[in-house]
Amino acid sequence: MILDIAKVTANGQVTLPKRVRERYGIREGSRLLFEQGPEGELRVRVIDEREATVEAWRSLQAIVADDAARQGIGEEELLQAIEEGRQEAYEAWRTRKR
Repeated sequence: MILDIAKVTANGQVTLPKRVRERYGIREGSRLLFEQGPEGELRVRVIDEREATVEAWRSLQAIVADDAARQGIGEEELLQAIEEGRQEAYEAWRTRKR
């Protein structure tokens, strides 16, 4: 079902039509996830902060895996680096100011 059509600006920005924003509860600061569907189509989903964090982590994992493969980094070295990064991230999260 087509809800509306929007135009991309010279800066690559799109203004979401008001009725689309209202229908999906999109407000300033809302997070949108852009993903490719099974037939190559662009899909957009509104996601919460928690899902945005998880998706950012997944995206980072894919980038790291590709870079490691290109640079010939072995599995053991990569797993060690991932574990060290995980521990650092956990410590930063655990000791953050609330």
